[in-house]
Amino acid sequence: MVDRPPRPESELEAVLERTFATSPATPEAGGQGMTQAFARFRWERRRRVALGTAACGLLVAGVLWWARAPDAPSGPDRSNPRVYAKWLHDRVFGPTSNTSDEDRQLLQRDPAARAEHLAALDHPSGLVRRMAANTLAACGVPIPADKLTALLIEFREYLDDPILVAGVGDDQRTATDALRLNRSATMFTMLEAALVMAASGHPTVPESAVLPYLTHADGRLRESALRFLEHHDGYVPDAQIANLLRNDSDQSVRVAAADVLVATGGQAGLLTVLEFFRTLQDPPLEGILVGGLKEADGFEAVLRAKLARPDLDADLALILSGHLVALGDPEPARTWLARVLPTMSGPALVRAFHLAGTLGEVETMDLALAQTARLTASERRSLAKAMLRPTLESGDLERIRPLLKRFVADCPARDAHLLEYHAEHSDPAVRALLQAAIEALQSSGAPK
Repeated sequence: MVDRPPRPESELEAVLERTFATSPATPEAGGQGMTQAFARFRWERRRRVALGTAACGLLVAGVLWWARAPDAPSGPDRSNPRVYAKWLHDRVFGPTSNTSDEDRQLLQRDPAARAEHLAALDHPSGLVRRMAANTLAACGVPIPADKLTALLIEFREYLDDPILVAGVGDDQRTATDALRLNRSATMFTMLEAALVMAASGHPTVPESAVLPYLTHADGRLRESALRFLEHHDGYVPDAQIANLLRNDSDQSVRVAAADVLVATGGQAGLLTVLEFFRTLQDPPLEGILVGGLKEADGFEAVLRAKLARPDLDADLALILSGHLVALGDPEPARTWLARVLPTMSGPALVRAFHLAGTLGEVETMDLALAQTARLTASERRSLAKAMLRPTLESGDLERIRPLLKRFVADCPARDAHLLEYHAEHSDPAVRALLQAAIEALQSSGAPK
């Protein structure tokens, strides 16, 4: 074991030992050594104090940086609504929104990304709140019902960007209008998110939070509120919904009101819509509403009464007679097709083609095929697709050959799957014709 000298009892003693260890052992040197020792002691102490102060400063700075790090924004500038909203979008959908289904599952896989979007629902900017709600709903992530309810009831909004005001304009009115548009956009997004939650079976907002929007000045909000009620479990429609059906100035709101009555009102709701439909003289709206009334008592009688009207719109007549075909009576459809097909164009003509295909009679198909000379490329494609099934089912090879030739000429290569489907369910002779058409269509390759 090595003997070690005893440690000095004080810092000053240590300095004295180091000083005298390097000085001559004489009386004169003793006094000089003491002076040197005290000078050295004072210098070393100042150096240690300076080093200690610097170290403490660095330590304090590090602690302060660490303490504020969680509050500092990482990534986007959250104080800039447009930058932050774009970042929220791009994080899930990418800059071009061209992402795979797997990419769209980010918010379900990544708790941090999900928490970021949920927290963004509290952002002061309506633009950011809208983007967060849209992204969460599109990705199927449940939004807490209490959060959505609060967002529908509170109307916090401010202008995300400066607005230009004309010199002769009313500055206050311009700002108020801009705020109103922002507020409507935010409320619409929250209603749509509530609808997605309700339709997906997730807990959603109470109907009491949505009912006030039925009287909102913005038709989009009235329609969105109705769509929510249509999917809200347990909702029972009242006279207010029937009043919107009869009197609202916005057609989309009237359609939505009818859908609520049909979906939630039982047979009573169906009859309310059917009675309104019976006396309605608005062909576009009639054509939309008729599809939801198939289960209503007295539906067929109302159809026949409308078809007997002398001033009936031709396009509406085809829609109504198509429903009678589904009920087993094709004669009104045949009559109307023969009457109106030669003069129709656009979407109505395409609808006529599909009705003719549904009927499947040789005469009707000939009548439809005779119209090809005046058709657009899109209309020719619709005709070829509509005629495919009934022509193949006829089994007449003399009719099938020219139709397949027309199909190859008028349809893009991506429609080959229709021929492939029928080839699997056809006899050998027809299958051979279909295989040849498939090869010809795929070899053409060019979109039409």
